[in-house]
Amino acid sequence: MMFKRRFISCVMIGAIAFSTIFVMPVRGQLPFLPKINLETFKFKPSSTEVLVSGCVRIDGLCVFEILDQKANLPQRIKFTEERLKDISRSYFKSKSADLTVNTEEKGTQETIYVTAGNRRVPVLTMNNQDGVRRGVYLEHEAERVASQIEIGLRRAKKQRQAPFLIRQGKIAAGILLMMLLATLVNSHLLKRSQRLKLQIIEHPMETISSQLDRKKKINLQEVKYRLLQFLQFTIWAGGIIIVLGLFPYTRNIQLWIVTLVRIPLRIVLVSLVTYILIRLSYALIAKVNSILNINAIGNTYVFSPEVNRRLGLRINTISRLIKGIVTFIWISIGILFALSIIGFNVAPLLAGAGIIGLA
Repeated sequence: MMFKRRFISCVMIGAIAFSTIFVMPVRGQLPFLPKINLETFKFKPSSTEVLVSGCVRIDGLCVFEILDQKANLPQRIKFTEERLKDISRSYFKSKSADLTVNTEEKGTQETIYVTAGNRRVPVLTMNNQDGVRRGVYLEHEAERVASQIEIGLRRAKKQRQAPFLIRQGKIAAGILLMMLLATLVNSHLLKRSQRLKLQIIEHPMETISSQLDRKKKINLQEVKYRLLQFLQFTIWAGGIIIVLGLFPYTRNIQLWIVTLVRIPLRIVLVSLVTYILIRLSYALIAKVNSILNINAIGNTYVFSPEVNRRLGLRINTISRLIKGIVTFIWISIGILFALSIIGFNVAPLLAGAGIIGLA
């Protein structure tokens, strides 16, 4: 009977949600609602005419920034980096320090040339719009970019020499040693936290208050254990990324990894925070119920097993109800926050969820 009621309730809620989100007459009756359809679940549209900035990199380090329209910026950065990579090969192989970066004016454009040895390559062409966007004259902007290109190329060549690589190798060895020591300490804390959790679980239960106190301690230990697990992951992932960034040959790998895991890492962080908030809420619920139980027993002046049994049933029922509500709220907030992080427009979803909650 109970299962049948739950099934009917779920069907009714589903029907309300479907009609609220997808049925057209609802918007006619409620004109203040935003339009909700399948387009809602796509990424936020972005104008290709918006001016955005992006880094031109050598060995993963930003040399200078280009400000351009969003549609043109990736191709322009890629073209410039390919030209810089082409001329840098000749410059890095050359034992001499001969490097010249100059600008030449051609009509309303300024072209930046890089000369290394016998090779001369045009790496970037700038027009009046580049100067206007920065609020300076074009020739001043071209000279600034040329100076930054020269500094970046000289720095890249210096970082490929033996003294720099030896020094970075020592730093990498020190970081790896610190990672090992931190891992040993964190592993000890993890084992200790797990052991304390098992001791709390195996502790005999005598009264309702002791049961509630045990639930509170279990949830707090669970939060501590998960945070230590995340710290273990952070030690190794962060250490490896830092080590990759120490050497010019591996910085592009570092940049690729950071770009690849940026969104998944944000989702993992949101999930971890949501889980911790749920567990802390459980601990708070257990604490409040323990206080209510003590007050209830103090008011009854009766300590019979029957009283304890009835109080236990009431408190367990209330705890399950509140836990269910709290879990639903935190998970809903976490999902909406994760969707907003990866670029979904959650405003129409919030409006639809409000109507479903009202129904």
